[in-house]
Amino acid sequence: MIHLRKIDDDNIWKIVKLSVREDQKNFVATNTQSLLQAYLALANHEVALPFGIYDDETPVGLATARRATPTSRRLHTATTASGAL
Repeated sequence: MIHLRKIDDDNIWKIVKLSVREDQKNFVATNTQSLLQAYLALANHEVALPFGIYDDETPVGLATARRATPTSRRLHTATTASGAL
């Protein structure tokens, strides 16, 4: 079953190691870049919520929801998947 999990010490490196197919690389950032952007957003008092996407116990992607600024109501989302689905 597909579900989201909080990124933590137990799964961060599994999520970082995931990648998309070569023909998809121009469309999404790497998971490392996305996690760094989430960290920078939090450091700037913005909202960023990265989650691992799992198929049962297997990590298959990363989804991040982020509000652009504290006063903005616009929500950005990004998703990458390993192609394992």
